[in-house]
This record gives sequence, structure tokens and C-alpha cells, in this order.
Amino acid sequence: MLVENPKPFANTDVDLSVIAPLIEDETVTDILINGCNNIYVERRGKLELTTISYPTEESVLELATMIAKAVGREIYEGRPITDARLMDGSRVNIIAPPLAVDGTMISIRKFSRRRITLDMMAEQGNISEQMAEFLKACGKSRLNIIISGGTGSGKTTLLNAITEYVDAGERVVT
Repeated sequence: MLVENPKPFANTDVDLSVIAPLIEDETVTDILINGCNNIYVERRGKLELTTISYPTEESVLELATMIAKAVGREIYEGRPITDARLMDGSRVNIIAPPLAVDGTMISIRKFSRRRITLDMMAEQGNISEQMAEFLKACGKSRLNIIISGGTGSGKTTLLNAITEYVDAGERVVT
């Protein structure tokens, strides 16, 4: 289920000043930091290079270290890869040197702060009303469901919408 915290790094000392505008921008779904001078965002399924940059590679590595620390992980030469889930449900992947030969890379997959329901999906024509009712019944009936699709296709959004109908006492494995 989605964590209802509107801030990804609430109650931490992570300095997001450089990318804060991207974190706050509701149209941005992905933030891709590829070293200090190549920061991309995804909006409406399209990648855009931003004009934002970090002063040095060390400052990107420091950001990566602080993000990892904020979620109880470490990133260092002996452990240059980490995955994490932020307080708002967003996902982070970090790859640091020596694996990241052109500079530390940080990928932040943001999630909408607005909860999307099966009924909303049906109203918007994303799924039929019959499918919405079927998925509600699946959630209530403890059925196994496989959700698959490409990056940004709505897998997590659909899963979150279905879990609305899963009894709070049930265990969900993803």
C-alpha cells in the first residue's frame, strides 16, 4: 500500500536543494541524475534534459550517501549499488563508482500524491467498468493476481487501486 507521506525525505537531513524543484513538480514522474551535469526528468512519458546541475561529482555522491543513510542503507566503494523506497513510496536506485564510471547515478521514480482508484480508472476509460468490478472482486476474494508491463505503464498504480479492496488483516506479497 502507498505510504501517505507527501514528502519523500520527511524528518531527515537530506539536502535536496538542487533537485527540490523537480521533487515538488507534480508533472515529473522520474528524476535521473547521471553524474553532476546530466540531470533528466520524465514528464508525460518523455525524457527531458534539465538545466540543473551539481557543482561536482563529489556532491552527487554525497547526495547518494545521504539518501541511502536516510533509509538505513549504505553506499560506498565496496557496496556501490543500492535500492530503496522513500517515505512517500517513491523508489530510488543508486549506482556509484567504481561501477558508475562516468559519475554517480541516481534514479528517483516518484509516485503521484493523488490516490487513483479503480472507479477513477473506469471513469477515465483506462479500464472498463466490468474490469473495475472484476478487480474489486479479486481484491476482496484473496485471488492471486499477476500485474506486468513496461516502465511507467501503471503497474504500481493498478496494484495500489486493487489493494483498496484487500482486507486489512490479509498479507500481501509483492
